[in-house]
Amino acid sequence: MRSKGGFPAKPVPGINYRFSGAAMLAYELGTNKETGEKQETYLDAGKNPPDGVIVQYLLRERPKGEVTLTFLDARGKTIRTFSSKPDDEPAAPPPDAVLPGEGAESVQRPTGAAEPASQEPVVPKKTGLNRFVWNMRYPDAVKVDDDVSMDEFERALAGPVAAPGRYAVRLKTGGEAYRAEFETRLDPRASVPQGDLEAQFELLLQIRDKLSETHEAINTIRSVRGQVEAWEKRAAGDPAARAVVKAAAKLRRDLSSIEEELIQTKAASRQDTLNFPIKLNAKLGGLAAAVAMGDAAPTRSMEGVYADLSRRIDRQLARLERTMKGEVRAFEAVARRSRIPVIGVATRSKAPRSKAAR
Repeated sequence: MRSKGGFPAKPVPGINYRFSGAAMLAYELGTNKETGEKQETYLDAGKNPPDGVIVQYLLRERPKGEVTLTFLDARGKTIRTFSSKPDDEPAAPPPDAVLPGEGAESVQRPTGAAEPASQEPVVPKKTGLNRFVWNMRYPDAVKVDDDVSMDEFERALAGPVAAPGRYAVRLKTGGEAYRAEFETRLDPRASVPQGDLEAQFELLLQIRDKLSETHEAINTIRSVRGQVEAWEKRAAGDPAARAVVKAAAKLRRDLSSIEEELIQTKAASRQDTLNFPIKLNAKLGGLAAAVAMGDAAPTRSMEGVYADLSRRIDRQLARLERTMKGEVRAFEAVARRSRIPVIGVATRSKAPRSKAAR
């Protein structure tokens, strides 16, 4: 039921409302369980075709193995690959970075994915006609692991939209591959030179790569610092391990000073992103949003801001590289010389049994 002004007389729980001129459209948000595709179901309006490249393919029977769709640029270079969920392949756990213990040689850096596998669109492989929609975006930037401020940062993490041009898609299933070419075009209502759109895309791609490099460094800092804190905790209270405690404290301070330049570490909740000044990664994300705001070449100011932010980030990355080669290795040497066990196990003293129980 609607009021005279076109608004719902009473909002319906669980329904989102979007303003459209003087009216308000009611719609439900959902996710296709089979493909992971986000869906909007309008309750009082029609539905436009999905935004992106629609790929349709026919499977005469459901394949037992994996089905993949790979999108390629005009030169045949892979842009992005999407996969079905294999029936017989469990998901592999992500690699963990560990400080070397006995027999280890160096610190391994964690490898982060652009986004969790649960958010990746899944290639359907049901019997009959299947459809997959590619949103024309390149892979997203690497995300900072378990960081609440990233909730406000999702748009900045999104990969750039491919510039208008010729592309191809390759379907692999059952040991066979099929290829089809297609073309994406600019909205005919816009009159923008192709060179401007390619310049915009190239800058957005550079920003994404620099943002990924920044977030990988933050993930490395947090991983190493967590391991250092574990060693420090095991060494606490042991007079023979004072060197470990001292080296750990200095290493933690140095790592934190680099991290605090790259990301706002005081943000303990989403609201805190408004309470404290943004750091280099958020400034880079804001620049990406400004560059992608319309169909136009980036301005000279945008290019200058990117160059300045890149230089400032590179200085912190160079500091981290020196710390990893110097202080981290020095700490490893101190930790190996100590007799602190690599794995600490808490022990509980046994309560003495009463005489009646003996």
